[in-house]
Amino acid sequence: MDKETVELYGRLKGYLRRFLRRSEDIEDVVQDSFLKTLEAAAKGDIHYPSSYLYTTARNLAINKLTRNYYELFDFIEHFRKIPAFWRQCRWSTKPSIQSGWCSSAGWPRSCRSSVARS
Repeated sequence: MDKETVELYGRLKGYLRRFLRRSEDIEDVVQDSFLKTLEAAAKGDIHYPSSYLYTTARNLAINKLTRNYYELFDFIEHFRKIPAFWRQCRWSTKPSIQSGWCSSAGWPRSCRSSVARS
């Protein structure tokens, strides 16, 4: 890669840290963004390639967050099917949702320790 591409790669990773926390997710989205931008450039004329790259990266990051969000709730639903787990936890309400992530802060202590051990 040339110097300009390396700099753009680093800036794009910094931009994606606003959306994603795991470095593996950031790397995946950066690589997919470059790939999609190159594919789009091969098909037609992109007037603002940098803007196109950042927009593609943002959309891919949002898609990844959405997928991760639903995977988390599928995981939680799996625990709802285990009667012993729910008897131990004695839930009065469903787990609280804050900013799109499941927060265990409000969970009963026995429940938090059960999840941490599994």
